[in-house]
Amino acid sequence: MIKEPVKHSKDTARAEDRRPRIRPLPDEVKSRIAAGEVVERPASVVKELVENALDAGAHSVHVELAGGGRELIRIADDGIGLDAEDLALAVRRHTTSKLTTADELYALSTFGFRGEALPAIASVSRLKITTRPRPGDEAWQINVTGGAESLVRPASGSFGTTVEVRDLFYNLPARLKFLKNPGAEASACTEMLVRLSLVRPDVAFSLVQDGQEVMVCPAVASAGNGAWPVAAFAQRARDALGSVATEGLVEVDFRCAPDDGAAAQARPGAWPNLAGSADYRLFGLISSPAHTRPNRSHVYLAVNGRSVRDRTFAQAVIEAYRQWLPARRFPAAVLFLELPGADVDINVHPTKAEVRFRHPSRVFSLAHHAVRALFAPAPVSSGFTPGNAKAAPAGPPPASPVPAGVQGTFDLWQGARTIETQPVARADGSVGPPAERVAEERGAYSAPPVAPRPFASSPRPAPAARAPQEQPPPASAEAIPPFRILGQAGGSYIVYEDDEGLKILDQHAAHERVLFEQLVERARRGARADAQRLLLPESVELTPQQAAALADDGVRATIEELGFELSDFGPRAVLVQAVPAVLRSQKAPQYVGEILDSLVGDLEGARAPTRATLREKAAYVLSCKGAIKAGEPLNTAQMNALLIEFFRRVARRGGTCPHGRPVAIEFTWEELERKVGR
Repeated sequence: MIKEPVKHSKDTARAEDRRPRIRPLPDEVKSRIAAGEVVERPASVVKELVENALDAGAHSVHVELAGGGRELIRIADDGIGLDAEDLALAVRRHTTSKLTTADELYALSTFGFRGEALPAIASVSRLKITTRPRPGDEAWQINVTGGAESLVRPASGSFGTTVEVRDLFYNLPARLKFLKNPGAEASACTEMLVRLSLVRPDVAFSLVQDGQEVMVCPAVASAGNGAWPVAAFAQRARDALGSVATEGLVEVDFRCAPDDGAAAQARPGAWPNLAGSADYRLFGLISSPAHTRPNRSHVYLAVNGRSVRDRTFAQAVIEAYRQWLPARRFPAAVLFLELPGADVDINVHPTKAEVRFRHPSRVFSLAHHAVRALFAPAPVSSGFTPGNAKAAPAGPPPASPVPAGVQGTFDLWQGARTIETQPVARADGSVGPPAERVAEERGAYSAPPVAPRPFASSPRPAPAARAPQEQPPPASAEAIPPFRILGQAGGSYIVYEDDEGLKILDQHAAHERVLFEQLVERARRGARADAQRLLLPESVELTPQQAAALADDGVRATIEELGFELSDFGPRAVLVQAVPAVLRSQKAPQYVGEILDSLVGDLEGARAPTRATLREKAAYVLSCKGAIKAGEPLNTAQMNALLIEFFRRVARRGGTCPHGRPVAIEFTWEELERKVGR
């Protein structure tokens, strides 16, 4: 039988033409895909190269940056180095000396193991490696540009390895556009080096940014197998972060083993239902509840000697402080967790920045008990004994002593007077609290009292006529309505009445808003804020991240516009010679660091922040620090002055503090009458 040939229709032919063809990707494309996973930004390059240096047994690591790492990243170490044959293999994908079998993934003692970092970096930059092995008489060098390798050739160099990465992402313009401004990238590189330095106190680290040394950490422990004392890690934290950032941190060393029997019940933090497992140990530094931070960036974590950003671990630490810290305040911590390698998976993220725990609840419980063991106010039951610490008495700390008969008013309003006080004799002959005798001429410090309002259901009378003032408000300001101060409630709230009703004003929020408006208004006019020179200039130590932020010209100019006078005082310190006049605290020079912390987030943006944005952010911090505090007693003249200044600069009613919280609440007369059933 003869078969007729099958005739394909035109539609069938077109469908075959559209069918996708599977084909292997070229090596260049594969390298760029891998680079996108491993190399996100310059900080990723710093991480991979420094980890390679540590795996090579380096005792000293020197990092140099230019242009935030986009122009140059140079990392030099004194490790074992490479010979010519190993150097040629090191820049090729999936070649490594740290791993041979899959089983070794659960017992790794090195940072790297995939063999992806160097070839990924080389595919998106101009890479040069110069190395000299120990022992050895010759150094070797290789160049890789966009993945194209040169031959290995002899060179000159000291023992160890120096890696230069220039023009990062030069061949990926799209990725280059997504990099942040140089200041933000430099800050991220600094942050990464700080995290790596915290886990290796036996290695010396240094960082030079655009020719300026911003970090120097000498080795504080002898080389060994990693079993260094807690004191060595604590000293490294103080060297890397600075004495100011580590103020209030206390050492902790907490070990729990889920043993069998009654012994487990008697051990702090033990888990008797998880018998037979090896020890878990948590050690390092944690802050006391009295020393808090404005964000989570001051929590540094490491697992089995590897710096990580694990949500479970971090949340466990933060949750342990929940009952002690106010809203939007966070602890500071430098914590190291040691656990069996089989209980943690480090191969879950391309950059190895995240880990997965086999028993996350065990890690959570360990962190929780470690914090509570130090700061719990009283012993708890179930065998866990945090110690004999007693709870501190509730309430605000006692006020500073004031000379008898005299109370000082604010420096904010010109012409503030000193208020004399004397006891008031009661009818029974006892002596009551001081009554204020205000000087007769108070000028702008008081508004005309509001006319007494009869409590009746009839329509409310017209507002009382306003008496003339000796110092009228500016022409542009709204007329200040008459009001009458009733007193101070809870040491934090000003209670007053006007023709509309009863008002309760948060004294800190109101003063904070007044100072903020003053600072912003002067800055908009291009005028420098009032400053007061210090009798003795004070040096302020900065963290590496703060020093990187201050290197930005816009940031430094903004801080000086607000009234600070700064001069360089070493690689990572500034000398404060003058502070803004609105700051009355003796800690005013230390606020430079807090302002820099608040500006780091803006520098992390894709675009460089404007001067107006930086100025406003810095004014937030200054106004908060310079404002009167909750619990600070005020006399009538002070409350009058604050109210009038608030009315002039903000509004008669409502308003918020710079952070968005309401300044006051109010009850209209009609509202009050409804509440009492009139």
